[in-house]
Amino acid sequence: MTFPQQSKKILVTGGSGYLGRFLARELSSDHDVAFTYATTRIHIPRCNPLWLDFLHPETVDSCLREFQPDIVVHAAALADGGQCEASPEKARAINVTGTEQLLLRLQNPDALFIYISTDLVFDGTNAPYDEQAIPNPLGIYGKTKRCAELLVQSEWQNHVILRCALMYGPKPSSGKGSFLQWMDKTFREQESISLFIDEFRTPVYVKDVVRAVSALIQTDGSHRLYHIGGPERISRVDFGKRLAAIRGYDPLKIKGTRIRDLDTGFLRPADVSLDSSRIQHAYPISLTLISDALHEIFVQ
Repeated sequence: MTFPQQSKKILVTGGSGYLGRFLARELSSDHDVAFTYATTRIHIPRCNPLWLDFLHPETVDSCLREFQPDIVVHAAALADGGQCEASPEKARAINVTGTEQLLLRLQNPDALFIYISTDLVFDGTNAPYDEQAIPNPLGIYGKTKRCAELLVQSEWQNHVILRCALMYGPKPSSGKGSFLQWMDKTFREQESISLFIDEFRTPVYVKDVVRAVSALIQTDGSHRLYHIGGPERISRVDFGKRLAAIRGYDPLKIKGTRIRDLDTGFLRPADVSLDSSRIQHAYPISLTLISDALHEIFVQ
């Protein structure tokens, strides 16, 4: 079913985060968009900022009463793996209880609830993962995201769960960028950069994720769960080499390291590559090659 073309009221949670900024900006071209922020109020053209802090549940109620959305894109999360391990109660309060509070207080029973999840719900032992694969997260972040997935599935009929791979893209106008910006800054400022040779992902261009969410909003698909990763399985070190090549950095700066040799503060699955066939069959979504994305970001 394709929704009528009239404007929808869309609430993007986590609008001050990396994905949220791109989502709010793009969706506001055709819809009435509000976005939430917890600590840093930002400006996104044509969008209404709303304060929502999941550590203060009363803000959920006031936010939803003020805006009353037709669609919620729930992208807010405590996503830093180290922070989640150090503060598991905080991670659960934001990622699980926060999601539960949204579902309990959403007044429109027909509203579409799009939950942004992660490839880290998998343990990395049997990639590539399609939607039939059984989740088995290793870390607190992945575990809380999986708990929230189950809540959405059990508590809200009109939902879609979109599991996203590691995201990268352009630097936003303000705020924190993606891992790509960290890599680029490290190449510029330091004598060497250490990257994993044995951690594999299917990094996805943030604009592809935005296009996927836009498609989910416009057309009611036949599934309630989709994966979206990039078209290439790649290690961190090889991604770094691609970046060095397009930016003219010295590839000898790259130092390959193994997961077991570097204490990152949390368990890292070796390979959580996603199979994104289902969403590509259901919607006209073309996934961008890494070289094309890097060229668009840094050259055009």
